[in-house]
Amino acid sequence: AEKENGPTKIAETRALLNQPPPKSEPEFPLGATVAELEQLRLADDEKAAEARRDLETWDAKSKTRAERKPQMPALIETTRKQLEEAEKAKSNAAPDGELPVLGAARRLDQEAYVLLLRSQLDLYRVEQIRYEALNELFPLQRDVLTRVKNSADKRVELWKTVLADARRDESARQAQEAREKLRNAHPTLRDLAEDNSRLTLRRKALQELLQTKVTELTKANATFAGIEQKFKNVTEKEKRAGLTTAIGLMLRSQRTHLPDATTYRRQQLAAELEIVRLQTEQMSLEDERSDLGDIGAQVEASLKLLSAKDAADGELRQMTTELLTDRRQYLDNLLADYDSCLQTLAETDVVCRRLESTIQEFESYIDERVLWIRSATAVDSGIIGKTWTASQSFVAHRQWRPLVEFMVRDAQTYWPLYGLFLIVFCLILGLSRRMRHFVAELGDTAQKQLDSGIPLTLLATGLTIVMASAWPLLLWFIGWRLSYTDINLASALGPAFWFCAGVLWLVDFFRKLCRRRGVAESFLAWPQSIVRSLHAILLLYVAGGIPLSFIVAVASGLDDGMSADSIGRLAFVSFCLLLAVMLRRIVRPSGAVIGDLLRSNPNSMMYRLRWLWYPLAVGSPLCLAVLALMGYQYTAEQLMIRLQLTLVLSMVLVISYTMLMQWMLAAKRSLAMKQARARRAAALAAAQRETDDDGSANSPIPAVELPQVDLSLLNQQMLRLVRGTACI
Repeated sequence: AEKENGPTKIAETRALLNQPPPKSEPEFPLGATVAELEQLRLADDEKAAEARRDLETWDAKSKTRAERKPQMPALIETTRKQLEEAEKAKSNAAPDGELPVLGAARRLDQEAYVLLLRSQLDLYRVEQIRYEALNELFPLQRDVLTRVKNSADKRVELWKTVLADARRDESARQAQEAREKLRNAHPTLRDLAEDNSRLTLRRKALQELLQTKVTELTKANATFAGIEQKFKNVTEKEKRAGLTTAIGLMLRSQRTHLPDATTYRRQQLAAELEIVRLQTEQMSLEDERSDLGDIGAQVEASLKLLSAKDAADGELRQMTTELLTDRRQYLDNLLADYDSCLQTLAETDVVCRRLESTIQEFESYIDERVLWIRSATAVDSGIIGKTWTASQSFVAHRQWRPLVEFMVRDAQTYWPLYGLFLIVFCLILGLSRRMRHFVAELGDTAQKQLDSGIPLTLLATGLTIVMASAWPLLLWFIGWRLSYTDINLASALGPAFWFCAGVLWLVDFFRKLCRRRGVAESFLAWPQSIVRSLHAILLLYVAGGIPLSFIVAVASGLDDGMSADSIGRLAFVSFCLLLAVMLRRIVRPSGAVIGDLLRSNPNSMMYRLRWLWYPLAVGSPLCLAVLALMGYQYTAEQLMIRLQLTLVLSMVLVISYTMLMQWMLAAKRSLAMKQARARRAAALAAAQRETDDDGSANSPIPAVELPQVDLSLLNQQMLRLVRGTACI
């Protein structure tokens, strides 16, 4: 029947699709109140929910159909073979000596099994014919359901605008009435009229807040629906096609365009705070509204505050009744708006939570699958031409002018913010030389003291952090302001500035620690050869590594990463080579950085295994460069980030451990001095007693030597630290 009626249903469905779509504009009578509009909106909400359920039901059937249809030929063939075997077994002769009762039961069972297989085979064939007959009808039915669902959703969104306009008009009308009655109010009732006027103004402010939150909720719902649909499509494509290069490129593109989950986390927290504030205000309004349940009693209570002559005035009583009645109406409307605002904020809270979790789940899904998928083709001879073309395209990008215009407008609009940043930036740069000299003076003071010097060390480290913050602060500020525009070029430059700001701050902080008479030399007692070598190596990273990192970050984010496999890949490979050169100078067993530490303990495991860890340390960036050239650029970039984080962690551990050891040695030296002074005081006291006994003036005061730091012990401890860091 479905095969025969299929063309008719297809024609009917096509005719339905050719008709104009259902009206999305809400229909309501003129002059309808807000309460009546709310009832109409609830009815349309139910229709939209029903349309969504119908579409979800169809999607579930479609998924089952898509999985079932390819299996039908195999199921039919398997059932046919089972039927042939069952009929063959049925025609076989009965075994010798079989009882008649058992033979009859066996034949009955075989006949029932054959009938079952025939029925199953017929059902499979009917199902296959049904799939073929409805092959064209199913997509058309989905189009109809999708159009109905979209129309219903659009109507629900338009209802929000209609209700917002109705509330705004009603609020404006009530505010005008309240102002008019305030001007005409009796002097004794002016306070009551002013309270009514304040309620209308309060409702107007709440309406503005509600409009803002409704807009935010609409955007969050649209974003959530889009991301959820993309997540669903990506998972289905990955299941069908597998982890191919095309799927990897699609996953990388999706990962790049995912919004920041922290934005919706902040929006959700703001909604929570607003809910608490509005609920607190609503409770006081509800108490005030409950007092107005009996208008007559409130009128009498208000008139008791007046003189007997005024209380007996019938016109005054009527005005009081009108004002209190208006006040009750204003409170009812205001409380209804509070309910709407709280409902909107609650929905915002839920949507932002779901949106945040969906984004994080989507990111985890992509990160788990995209790491070892080839993200580009292997490098070939055409990469130079592609790099030159990408460079020209970046320099002549059509969005440079809109970007410059945006920055100029932003600076003109937020000139106090720019002025404050400029003052802070110039202040840090101007005081850097003084802070550097002050750190050197603190180091000289710390070397002369016998205590631990912890306050001086922390102060010098803090000043070093401030000195290293000037240029990173500039990069961060530029990236921050670029985040307030939707220009694609700014979307690529902003994260790149942020990334380079963080890297530059860390590297420049370590470099300034290793300055002459800096923290490393004066407070950590690092040898001058190590300090000079590290300072030169880190300066090389600042001069070469930061620009290359910026190029890689911009190429990955600009125009969906179109230039990532050309200029971005060359910049990444150059960065890997630069890092390999730096690591070679740092970890070379005979170099100036760790050579003395290794030679001071030739029997250590670190020294004996130098032939193993030295090639691994230097070869790691080179292996990542090879991966990028082979096409696994995204994999190489992610591993490079983790390698640099490991290096940063190693430096932090070395500095922290060395600082702790210096404090401990200083504390030990201070304790030894106190003990020596105590022994000297005891000797003086004993000598004084002997002088008093026999009159002798001889003093048996022993010579006290200042305890010295054991440098060999410090070197062994540093070697132990380097070994532990390498293991980490």
